[in-house]
Amino acid sequence: MNILDCVTYFDEDTILDLRLNILYEHVTKFIITEGEYDHRGRKRKLNFDIKKYSKFSDKIIYFPVGDFKNLKDPWSMLEHQRNYSMKAIKDFDDNTFVLVSDVDEIPDPEKIYEFVKGSYKFGVFEQLLFYYKLNLLNITNSNWHGSKICKKKYLKNPNWLREYKIKQYPWWRFDKPTNIKILKNGGWHFSFLYDIEGIIKKISSYQHTEFDKEEIKNRDNIINKINNGEDIFNRNFFYKKIPIDNRFPDYIKKNQKKFSDWIKQ
Repeated sequence: MNILDCVTYFDEDTILDLRLNILYEHVTKFIITEGEYDHRGRKRKLNFDIKKYSKFSDKIIYFPVGDFKNLKDPWSMLEHQRNYSMKAIKDFDDNTFVLVSDVDEIPDPEKIYEFVKGSYKFGVFEQLLFYYKLNLLNITNSNWHGSKICKKKYLKNPNWLREYKIKQYPWWRFDKPTNIKILKNGGWHFSFLYDIEGIIKKISSYQHTEFDKEEIKNRDNIINKINNGEDIFNRNFFYKKIPIDNRFPDYIKKNQKKFSDWIKQ
């Protein structure tokens, strides 16, 4: 049985370290795509360095992605980068399971196996949503539908799967779709796990151009918002420190010293 883990990468080395360590024993290959341009169309230096991840190199397939010239908006650039994974996916058989995520959306390995042992066509991982720190939980909207999975034979393309929308139905509805499995407690979304300069760089580079404003990127504003458990984008979200407990993957629990800069005390 093959399981492919497909992600887009920018410069999220801490997150990628987490992902590779948590999923290495559970997937066949990691397919990592990195754009030669940011999602605003500006040429950038590639950041991925296989030497940092040599112990995982036997399972890594890496693609630098160029040819963004004919794409006119940030979302189409992201779609192009994500779909580049097909260059590797095409070489696997139709019963291969394909996971598609942003790199900071990490599925729980137990829930991957729960899905592959079942009979559903599509799986959606309901993941705990953290911002800025590994243990700063979004208490306003703590569940995030992030990583998606299906067999290759059902896959149109990676971006189509990642953007697959799930409608929630009440328990008593008899006409609920039966080919989709929502995997509760399905992993972790560690969003904006950067230092202050990294946060500003990401806001200036990624597809959400609506947030690229000087008042949002103000360094003091970002620091104050994070310290107060508030949303730097002025959305009505609030964040709360939680202990590193059984809600977290073993790799984080066992390596708290290593990740001390990313754990709010």
